[in-house]
Amino acid sequence: METKKLRDALSVKRLTSHTYEKYFESAYANGQAAHGGFIAALFAEAARVHLSEWDVSNPLTLQNLHVEYVRRVAIHRTGVFEVEEIQKGTLTSLLHIRLVQDGQVRALCYARYGPWIKTPAIALDPEIERRRAEPVPRMVIDDEESVQDESWIRCRISHDPYSRVRTHFDYILPRDSRLGSTKVVEWIGPRFAHDRLTNECIPMISDLWPQIPDNFKAERGEPSPYSAVGMVNRMVEVEDKTVGMMLTKEDADTWVNAWYPTMTLELQLHKPLPAEGVRWLFQEARTQQLTSKEMDIELRISDVEGDLVAIGQLSVLVVPKERNGGRAEKI
Repeated sequence: METKKLRDALSVKRLTSHTYEKYFESAYANGQAAHGGFIAALFAEAARVHLSEWDVSNPLTLQNLHVEYVRRVAIHRTGVFEVEEIQKGTLTSLLHIRLVQDGQVRALCYARYGPWIKTPAIALDPEIERRRAEPVPRMVIDDEESVQDESWIRCRISHDPYSRVRTHFDYILPRDSRLGSTKVVEWIGPRFAHDRLTNECIPMISDLWPQIPDNFKAERGEPSPYSAVGMVNRMVEVEDKTVGMMLTKEDADTWVNAWYPTMTLELQLHKPLPAEGVRWLFQEARTQQLTSKEMDIELRISDVEGDLVAIGQLSVLVVPKERNGGRAEKI
C-alpha cells in the first residue's frame, strides 16, 4: 500500500493527554528554519488528534486558526506541542497550543473547532452579487494528470537546496505570469498523485506560493526561479516534465538574498474538505503592502467546484538571509 506522504509528514506523537511531540526534519524547511506553513499545519494536526479523544455527538471541524511565531523553529530537533483547553462548548470549542523547543516557546496558536453546520443560502442583492470575488479559473487535468489547458503549465521542483519544502508539491501556474505583479495564483496539490490535501494541510499550503518579492527580481533579463514567471520559464525548458526543474546551489546563492519569516498567520475556513481529502486546491495570494522590511498577504483558497474553502492573512518580515541560521533567537 502506498504511503500517504503528507499525512506521515504531519503526524505528531502523543506524549501525555495534553502534549504532543514532533521531530522537525530538513525536508520541510526553508534554509535552517522549519517552514511557517508546516508549523501551522502541525498545530492543526495536534488539535485534531487532541479533539479526537473528546466524546462529542458531531465531528469537530477546524473553523479558525491563528498562529503567532515568536522564535525560529530549528530543524533536526524535537518540539513539543502543549495543549490547553480554553473553551469546550456545544457549537464552538477553543484550544490554546504552545510549541516549545529547547525550553523556549517558539510559536503560539489558537484553534477554534465546532460541528460543521451548513446554513441555508439567502438571496443577495444584485449589487452585492456584482461585487463577489472573481470566479476561480477552470483547470482541466486528464486521467494521466496532464494539464489540458494550454494557458496553464504544471511546475514541479525536484531539487531546491534552499526551500526543500517546495519539492513536496506541484504548482499549476498561468503561462502568462509576469514580472512586477503583486499577486500570484496557482493550483496546488501533492507531488504524488495518490496523496491528498486535508483540512490540516490548508495552513501549510497557505504559506506556499511563488515569492511575490521575487516578481521584482531579474538578472540580465532572467527572472528569479522563485517567482511565478521564473518557475514557468524554467519548466518550459525542462525536457522530462515528470522529474521537473532542478535548482542548484548557484541558483540559491544568486537569488535568495532575504528570508521571509511568517510572523502571524490567520485562517478562516468556509468549507471543510472531505475526510479523504482533495487532489487540488486553487490559491490566490495578493500583497497589500510590500517594503524592504515587511509584507502583508491576503489569501483566498477555493476547490475545483469554485467554492470558497478558506480566506487568510499573513504578516511576513523581510530580513537578511543570514538570520535564517545560527542561534534560534527571537526573529
